[in-house]
This record gives sequence, C-alpha cells and structure tokens, in this order.
Amino acid sequence: MRLWRSLTADLLRLGVLSSVVLVGVISFAFAVRFLAEGRVDPAGALRLMALAAVPMLQYALPFACGLAATLTYHRVASDNEASAAMAGGISHRSLLAPAGMCAVVLAVALAFMAHEVIPRFLLTIERVVTRDLTGLLVRSIDRGESFRLGNVELHARQVVPAGSDPQVGAFDRLRLRGVLAVTLDERGRARGYISADDVFVWMFEERAGNETFTSAQLYFRGASGEGVGDAIRSGRLASQRIRIPSRFSDDPKFLSFEELRALRERPENIGRVEALRSRLARALDQREVVSRLRGELTGRGSAVFVRPGGEAVTVRGAEVASEGTRLMILPRAGEPVRVDRRTASGTTLRLLAGRAWLEPDEPGGPGEAADPRRATFALHIEGASVEEEGGAGSAGISDATVLGGLTLAGEGAGYAEQSSAELLALARGESEEGIVAAARALRARIEDLQREVTSKQHERAAYAVACALTLLCGAVTALRRDASMPLPVYLWSFLPALGSVITISAGQGLTHKAGAGGLALLWGGVAALGAYVLVEYSRLRRH
Repeated sequence: MRLWRSLTADLLRLGVLSSVVLVGVISFAFAVRFLAEGRVDPAGALRLMALAAVPMLQYALPFACGLAATLTYHRVASDNEASAAMAGGISHRSLLAPAGMCAVVLAVALAFMAHEVIPRFLLTIERVVTRDLTGLLVRSIDRGESFRLGNVELHARQVVPAGSDPQVGAFDRLRLRGVLAVTLDERGRARGYISADDVFVWMFEERAGNETFTSAQLYFRGASGEGVGDAIRSGRLASQRIRIPSRFSDDPKFLSFEELRALRERPENIGRVEALRSRLARALDQREVVSRLRGELTGRGSAVFVRPGGEAVTVRGAEVASEGTRLMILPRAGEPVRVDRRTASGTTLRLLAGRAWLEPDEPGGPGEAADPRRATFALHIEGASVEEEGGAGSAGISDATVLGGLTLAGEGAGYAEQSSAELLALARGESEEGIVAAARALRARIEDLQREVTSKQHERAAYAVACALTLLCGAVTALRRDASMPLPVYLWSFLPALGSVITISAGQGLTHKAGAGGLALLWGGVAALGAYVLVEYSRLRRH
C-alpha cells in the first residue's frame, strides 16, 4: 500500500510538472503568432497564453503523463523496488495498478474537457481577439495598410479611437479620416467605390442563439462615389451590421458535446451553413417576388417597393421581361415607365424613365441596410425626367439613377425562417438555375459539415484513449527496460504515442474529406498503441 501511495504521488507530481512546462511552451507558440500578426498587443498575448493553457492540455497531456510514468516506474525499477515487491508476492498487475487508475481518471477528465471545458476557453480566446479588433484596425492604418470588413475594403489616412457609446450599445468606436472604401462582390471583384471625409466604425457584441459574436457598422459622412446606389448623393449613408468572421465559433472543433449533437439536426447554427441557407432562402424569395411583381403589374399596373429608412417606391408599368439577370420594366402603350418615390417625411418625387430595370441586390454593402434574409433588388433608371410632387414642374433630368435595397411590399412566404432541410425540400425538383445552384451548394456544405462533426467527435474520444494508453505504455516500458537510461526508455513509449497522435490527426482530416472510411486510420494508430502496450506487458510478465 505504501508503494502504491508513493507511485501515485510521484505520478501526480511529475505529471503536473511536465504538463506545466509543455503547456507553457505550446501556449507561447500559439499566442506569439497573433502578436506577430499585430492582432493583439503584448498584454493581450500574455492573456491569450493564459487562456490557451487549458485547450493545449489536449495535446500536451499524453506526452507529459507518458514522461511522468516513465520516470516514476524507471526509478522504482532501477532502485530494485519493483524486483523486491514482485519477490514479496506483488504481481505485475498490482504494481501497475496506480498507473492504470491514473490512466482511467486522465482519460475521463480529458474527454470531459474536450467536450465541455476546452470549447468555452476557445470562445473566450475568440472574444479577446475579436474585441481587440479596434487595436488591430489602428495598427493596420498606422502601417498604411487597408483592411476589410464584410464586403467593404477600406483605406484611411488617419484613425482616432473614440471610446465606447453606451447609448447605442457599442463597446468601442473609431473615427477614420480621409477614407477610400471599395465594395466587393462575392468573388472579391470591385463593384463600386466611396470616398468619404469621415467614416465612423461602431463595434457591437451580439448574440444569436447560444453564440456571441462581434459586429461592426459603418457610418459615412461627406461621401461620394459610384456603384452603391443614389443614397450616396446625400453625403451620408450607413451599412448594415457586418459580422466579424470567426474561425473559432464557426468551427465544430470548438463546440461542446450538446452543440455538436444539435448541429446534426440544425446545421444552420454554424455561420458558413447559415450563409448558404440564407442564399437559398433569398433565391426562393426572389422567384416568388418576380411572380408577384408580374401579377401586380399585369393586374393593377403598379407595384410598391420599400427601401431602408421607410421610403416607398411605386413602379408603374405593364409587364416585366427577363434579360439575363435583369428584369426589364415594360411601359404601358404610349407611356413611359413611372417611378414615384415617397420618403418617410411624406415628400413625393416622380421619375418618368426612358428605361428601367430591376437587378438582384447583394446584401451587406454601404447604403443597403435591408434585411439580408429577404430578396432585395436595385432599380436602375435611365434617361428620366424628374417632377416635383403633384407634377407642378420639372425638377431636372437624371441620366442614371440607382435605387438599392428594394423589397416588395407585403408579406412573403417566410423562407428566411425555414430550416435548411425545409428549404432543400422546397427546392427539390426546381429547374431555375439560381435555386438549383444555391440548393446544391447548401447540400454539399451540410454533407461536409456532417462528416466534420463525425470526425471531431471521434477525434476527441481517440485523444482521451490515446492519453491513457501513453501513460500505461510509459509505465510498462520503464519496468521492462530497467537497465537502460531514462531517455531511451521514454523514446520506446514516446514514438508509438507520437505515431498514434499523427494517425488521429490524419484520420480526422480523412474522415472529414472522405467519410466514415477515415475512421479506420483515426482509430488504427490508437489500436496499434494498445497492441504495443499488451505486447510489452506480456514480455514483462515472462520476465
């Protein structure tokens, strides 16, 4: 019993010491990358090191505990305590019992940490990195670099931190001076630009379900440019809130056990699937809007759209005709296309257009603060004469006008609230190219996510089992090779353990890409390590 207590105490003492050293090295390597990229300052890097210590235990514990078991049992064997104990009737199994108990406790603790504790620490790390977004922007601008928020890339001459704004709920603000902003499409190509005297950046912390994330909103003052709608002519415009992408909260590796289970049923809980679900919802909504638009123009001769800020836009025509992505508004016989703009204050401006058409609008750009879940359109008007309210007189000629962020008035089908499975069921059998492409992309992303969830769940379990086997491997090899030096003895357990860790990582990636077949590789290394421990133990018993 005294020997058991001594072995257990030495295992715990050496295990803690080696874990602290190894975790410190790995945590430093993790945090220094963010410091080198300028994403955190030195104080933030130290905080990241402290927070990263717990997640890094998943990788450090197998080797640290294997080293502790090797040193503990090698001392017992080299001092002939093990030989004396076995001569006194204590079996090999009893001598290894402390290592076995520690291995079981370690495996259970690591499995619990991997499923529940580590994800929470990683989310805290994510908040530290994203909440220091203001510091990152300041450092980028001071170095003369541009930065990207959503689909807007900005370059500023000067940045001035302005502190928090509790009245609107912003935890931080920035004032950018001498700004050039370029709006990008989904492929990263420029589709418009804005130059502004000042841009104010508000930072918000928001929640969606159980997820907390950071978002930013841009306010332009003294703005001018092209390709972002006529709202820019006022010199003031605002973007919708732009979610700051997170490689932590949008990765299943950083979700808890229950969240992974929920992800199988509601894959849209993760951002990259939600983006494609919203795209399919907008495609279905767009088809319905076009159908309703045709019906209203044919039946009533007019259709009413709503813009952000409460402005109502009434389009009067006879029919719509498709020309690629354009929906051309066909006028009534002998009449021009008529567009009435009624602002929230009640002022009406009438445009008599030579040509007018609608194009699908991309959500998220400056001046387009419409609901990104619904289909929005941009109304292009060419060669229009502008009349004051009541047609009292001409207010001028407009060569080209673009009204962005238009949504058809009235209740839609509510596609934005439906789950991915419901939307895919609705899209089944559709022939429209936009809906088919969106459904195919969503289906492929969900299948990829399901494979990734499977790979992460098995990876966590495999690490826990490998950690226990590594500890046992160190104890058994130390007893069997008592005549060797500690370092060569440790190598006999370290190398098989390293092989199992490599196969776990490779098997996880293969399972993610190819499916369940990759589990053979993932668990193969663990099984090989277990077989090695059994072979070493059988040899120990013969001697």
